[in-house]
Amino acid sequence: MKNKKEVTKSLFRKVDIVELGCAYIAVFFTETFICYMKNLHLNLAQREIAEQIISHKVLIELLLSLLVVVFYYQFLVRKKTEIFCRILVGDTMREMTARYLKDSMKILGSTFLVCVLVKFVFMLDLRGSYYLLCLFMLFILISSSQVHRYEKF
Repeated sequence: MKNKKEVTKSLFRKVDIVELGCAYIAVFFTETFICYMKNLHLNLAQREIAEQIISHKVLIELLLSLLVVVFYYQFLVRKKTEIFCRILVGDTMREMTARYLKDSMKILGSTFLVCVLVKFVFMLDLRGSYYLLCLFMLFILISSSQVHRYEKF
């Protein structure tokens, strides 16, 4: 029974979890695919195209990471009224922020683990995934401070 109560207190709904998970998967698996392209033995024409993609790896990852940033921004804007109403009925800002952090880290952690498992199977370098993980963890910590913005409607 406690689990059901905890789920209903979360700011994340199932649709939000799926959307955010898909955004994380897009970023992590694009990075994984680019790492995989480095190890492929391609003919000359294919190699030139692959090198162009590899040379723009950072830009591609930043643009895809922007999807996650936009999702979090839109998520918090959509939840503004819900946050205010929860405060009115007795929920504390500290508890809401802690649940937000916990749920965000769960979603990030699960997609990261799936990506790491795929990289282990293909014996790819893990550094890029760890960099993205640190970047997203930092962003989650920063975005958790935005929950406080909606304390007053």
